[in-house]
Amino acid sequence: MNAPESVADLFARWPRMAALATDLGITQAHATMLRTQGTIPVRHWPKLVAAARRRGIDGIDYAALVDLHTPPSFRVTPAAECGARNHEETRP
Repeated sequence: MNAPESVADLFARWPRMAALATDLGITQAHATMLRTQGTIPVRHWPKLVAAARRRGIDGIDYAALVDLHTPPSFRVTPAAECGARNHEETRP
């Protein structure tokens, strides 16, 4: 499975919201609030990544979480994807 497209998509990969809340050590109301806000505080990331691994939920790792929380305008596109070439300095 690919990396989640949104926090809501990430949360939908759990069998139930209550299971996700238990995995994070928070209340179900708090988990629902995080989904609604579309953000997961960094302090929850280690438990989230470990729980995804334990449950066999693919596509959730630290890189995916960083991407979810980085605005598109700040994301770095690898050179190969944006058509950049290796330009050598030319001197006369």
